[in-house]
Amino acid sequence: MNKKRDLRGVRRHNRRVVLEAIKDAGTTTRVDLARRTGLCAATVGFLVDDLLRGEWIRESGKRESSAGRKATILELDPSHWRFIEI
Repeated sequence: MNKKRDLRGVRRHNRRVVLEAIKDAGTTTRVDLARRTGLCAATVGFLVDDLLRGEWIRESGKRESSAGRKATILELDPSHWRFIEI
């Protein structure tokens, strides 16, 4: 069994879960993604950062939060999704 390959498969699966959650929501935040997907906040943060670097998603503003810190709104980057369907 190749642990590195298995880990890549898990990451690929989690990435798809996050992308589908963003697609379904239209716009969302990292906190909402963690709730929606059941993934831990650190995993969601890592995946979101990776997706932002790859221009699969983009930040589209800030949302007021009851915790006092404004949450960053995330959405699919339409320029990247012209030819790709999840």
